[in-house]
Amino acid sequence: MKSGSYFAAKLQTVLIVLLVLGMVLIAQQWSKDVYKIGMLVLIGAALIQVPFGNALPEWNFGQSMKFLVIGLAILASVFAVSILIVPTLLRLGRGG
Repeated sequence: MKSGSYFAAKLQTVLIVLLVLGMVLIAQQWSKDVYKIGMLVLIGAALIQVPFGNALPEWNFGQSMKFLVIGLAILASVFAVSILIVPTLLRLGRGG
């Protein structure tokens, strides 16, 4: 496979650009709407970057999407478990 068809490497580059763009949009101080867009861009790019930070750059589209779906499922599971154990941790913290 030639280097020009490496989807994962291209997506990682796009994600880095989106992360920087999101930070720039958040840093501006003139428009609350632009700030909100920056937050959405930053959150979305960060959530996709979490699993994609471990993807091999030479993966094609199919391999990349499979890895992304698995990674996002793991991330969602961690969020769900974290939310579910909060009441238990609160009880433990309060000594009850």
